[in-house]
Amino acid sequence: MEITLNLSKFPARIRFSKPMNDEELLRFFARNSDLRIEQEPDGEILIMSPVTPKTGATEAKVIKQLGVWAKSDGRGEVFGSSTGFKLRDGAVRVPDAAWVSFERWNALTSSQQDSLTLLCPEFVIEVRSKSDRSRKVHSRMEMWIANWRSTGVAD
Repeated sequence: MEITLNLSKFPARIRFSKPMNDEELLRFFARNSDLRIEQEPDGEILIMSPVTPKTGATEAKVIKQLGVWAKSDGRGEVFGSSTGFKLRDGAVRVPDAAWVSFERWNALTSSQQDSLTLLCPEFVIEVRSKSDRSRKVHSRMEMWIANWRSTGVAD
């Protein structure tokens, strides 16, 4: 399957006749790397515009600070704003920054680490852009928490 998008209005939602499998989804992400793409639990594709330079600068600072903390803490891996995480609810989400403990990260095979493996980070950061509404950001954080709780690792 080869799909390339040229959209002028964001966010856009696309529904295919059947959800893409992980391999198709990764190819779709790669062919449209200039876009921020996530998959909803029902397979619908959500395409968001790239962030503004100001928001991008904030994301970069957040990732840097999380990386500095993670290095000094020594217990986990930091992931940037292009990393897709496959969640238990069927969604593939891309947080602005994330942290996963080495215990959970190293339990994955090399192949799993290089694919859309079921993995919800222990810690995520979502940078609120100028166009984001509080309700949307709150809902997104609730989604992360619900997926974390469904891992069976949470309290």
